[in-house]
Amino acid sequence: MKNICYLLLAHLPPADTLRLIERWKGFFAPPSQLLLCYGGTKENFAKIDYEPKLFIDDPRLRTRDHQREKQSYTQIFQRAGLWLRDHPELDYVYLAEFDHWPVVKDVGARLIGRLEREKADVLGHQLARRDGTCCVYYAYHLNDERFLPWLEQISRRAEPGAVFNMFGSGSFWTREAFLAVASVGEPVPIYLETYLPTVAHHLGFRVRDFEEQSNFISATGDRFAQQEEAARSGAWTVHPIKQWPK
Repeated sequence: MKNICYLLLAHLPPADTLRLIERWKGFFAPPSQLLLCYGGTKENFAKIDYEPKLFIDDPRLRTRDHQREKQSYTQIFQRAGLWLRDHPELDYVYLAEFDHWPVVKDVGARLIGRLEREKADVLGHQLARRDGTCCVYYAYHLNDERFLPWLEQISRRAEPGAVFNMFGSGSFWTREAFLAVASVGEPVPIYLETYLPTVAHHLGFRVRDFEEQSNFISATGDRFAQQEEAARSGAWTVHPIKQWPK
């Protein structure tokens, strides 16, 4: 089986972060690897007794109104991309926010199987094409006159104005697609849920939806008590989780 870099984005206190890491480690075996990307304070980062870990100091990660402030994961991709170049044994990247949890032990095999069946390079939740619609994400980005010209500049597609959106809490990437997006940068500020699928698409990668798995992913609520039921119903992962393992 090919190997996965589980890229975990967290900003929790050190003790909670370590418990979360231990939980994740129960869902995969080496040489797959968990890489912690930490968006909390420098003081807490120094107290987390775990490697490998990266401190992400980008203020655009630490937004409050994520959509209007165009929250960005670009520095995460760039820093993790540099780390990945020294780890050629890792073939895929699964990016998960701290409150997006796996609920089945073979989640890695299922992710790879779905990616291969779809002949895809990226899998995301609630993926949808937004150009030509009244979607607020799309309309908001059109207010920046640099947005569409930049897409046209980088695009390898026949329709350089295509714009997509996907939920940002969990996504699965081939190594090639992840590193390609990491290398582009973000000269025009774009909200991460628009940036990631749109840029991947325009670089020539096949971006596909997780389909039925999106039934277990939502923006609000708390699925902590629903994990076993969700797994019995076919879930691989769930979001959001608002309680922490003790």
